[in-house]
Amino acid sequence: MRLLPLALLALLLAPSGAAQRAVAVVYDDSGSMLHRDAGEHGGPWAYANYALQTLAALLRDSDALHVVPMHAPATPLRFPLGGGAAGRQALVDSLNGQPVYNFAGNTPYQSLATAQDVLAQAPQPEKWLVVLTDGAFEDTPEAASMQAQAESFVRATGARVVFLLIGEDAKEVDALAQQPAVAVWTDVQGQVYRALSSADVADRMNELAALITARTLGGQPDVRLAGDQLVFDSEFPLRRLTLVQQDASRAALAALRRATHDRGALPFDSTLTTRVPRLAPYALFGNVTQVRPTNAGGLIEPGEIQLAFDRAVQPGEVLLLPEAAVDLAVEVVSAKGYPVETDGAVLRPCVGDTMRVRATLLGPPDGQGLRDTLVANIRRPDRIAMQARFGSAAEAMRVNPQRTAFRFDFAAPDTALAISVAATYPGYFDLRS
Repeated sequence: MRLLPLALLALLLAPSGAAQRAVAVVYDDSGSMLHRDAGEHGGPWAYANYALQTLAALLRDSDALHVVPMHAPATPLRFPLGGGAAGRQALVDSLNGQPVYNFAGNTPYQSLATAQDVLAQAPQPEKWLVVLTDGAFEDTPEAASMQAQAESFVRATGARVVFLLIGEDAKEVDALAQQPAVAVWTDVQGQVYRALSSADVADRMNELAALITARTLGGQPDVRLAGDQLVFDSEFPLRRLTLVQQDASRAALAALRRATHDRGALPFDSTLTTRVPRLAPYALFGNVTQVRPTNAGGLIEPGEIQLAFDRAVQPGEVLLLPEAAVDLAVEVVSAKGYPVETDGAVLRPCVGDTMRVRATLLGPPDGQGLRDTLVANIRRPDRIAMQARFGSAAEAMRVNPQRTAFRFDFAAPDTALAISVAATYPGYFDLRS
């Protein structure tokens, strides 16, 4: 009987949501990143820099951020995220620097290899590899070799891999996405974001930052505006609530003055400020403010949250990114109940066997309110969407409403296959195993 190396499962066996993260960003600083858009100086590099600042502001103190610039692929930069609000602001400011041209002609593939080494050594259980480039991958090995290397890396680290590809039009970006060095990662465990202009870069990077931090930009929670107050009824207990603003004028950004819950005042950190580097064609400024639970390590309970600003705010002016206290646990088992041979993180069932992906949404031990919310919405695909992902394909999972659990059965194929699960609830979470 033939045994099949089926799935790369290191990333599937641990809960997703609250885990510490290590993020490695391959950062293209080639000349083309500064001189796109009809020769305007700054271009995509400046707006990517701005969005990288936003990512640093959204990560937790326990996370790790590494940047591998293309001009120095053997010298990754590690940015410490601790030190409270003052330390985080210093980090954000340090990212806002002048570009260093990639005169050496290094390629993204060299930096990609370094970023993999960084993540392989990182102690954080959740790992993200982000590749930001507008160029071709050159000096790459054969596709079969890259495929094997990608599978080995994902199997060992459980990393999620995301490419942000930048081009003048869809045709150029599609050509970049079809390169073997990109396609092999998409087949194994990767996603591709596309940016067709400098402004697109900031928008796509903000989406990517929300994905990495398990938030969702695909729909805002319901809010009410009353003069200088924004009122938000949270359906879930929250680990924290992040407020994000962006405008072409720093003076136009509203300042948070007070945050209260129906159980009392909520503390919030000093606002972190971001700005596009001065060489950018157009100015862009941002505010990121973290509202925290009253007790360290606690939760903001479901209910009404009132946010008071120094002036009246307009619809859409303040972006809310709740961090719901929801985790995702995933396992792969035999649908018939017999044991499946394993080799580390790789399952080895027989070809044609019926396998089952199980995914469960978990809350805090005493989170009955969370369970009630999940059960009330779990049959509504417009609210809770759960997908099993096989490489670049995705399938909706069947629901067991009483266990807040989902499943998907499939036949073990005759080729190696990477499996992951995505759980989304508009306005609250976007969890990836």
